[in-house]
Amino acid sequence: MVETNLERMYRAGKIEIPEFADFVSRASNDFYAALQVFDEQAALAGDPGFLRSMLEIGGVTYTSFRNAVTTLNNCATAVLLSADHYVQTDDGARADLAAMDASLRDLPIPGAAEVPPEVTDPQTPGAVDEDGDVVVTTPEPGSAADDAEERELNEEISRQIHNHENRG
Repeated sequence: MVETNLERMYRAGKIEIPEFADFVSRASNDFYAALQVFDEQAALAGDPGFLRSMLEIGGVTYTSFRNAVTTLNNCATAVLLSADHYVQTDDGARADLAAMDASLRDLPIPGAAEVPPEVTDPQTPGAVDEDGDVVVTTPEPGSAADDAEERELNEEISRQIHNHENRG
């Protein structure tokens, strides 16, 4: 069977483009969930620069996926509107529509694929977990010298408490 250009347009606008838009939407939602977990883990790790850079790349990638869903939805609509316009204005297109297989011709126009939620600046310090609670960035660890001083102070206090308990 040889498809006419009109059949190709209806197939693209009613089946192929919407299916791909749904695929990109699902993949985007999965990527969104992974990006949220990564953002939270980066905050718990102290938001080091390399993780913030990776989050920035993830944010740009996610925005591209998200925009692709909108573009594919718009493309499917434009293709169908163009096909309908040809049918209204061209005798050959009307004849092609009349000869078209009913399973394609009468197929309802699908709804638009769900556009995933927006994500803003995932590379900024801190994060919001899945419950909407703020995950505060873990503070930078102290210097080794500061840690040694604190450890020596704690040991001295512990010795004094131990000596006091042994005397009494």
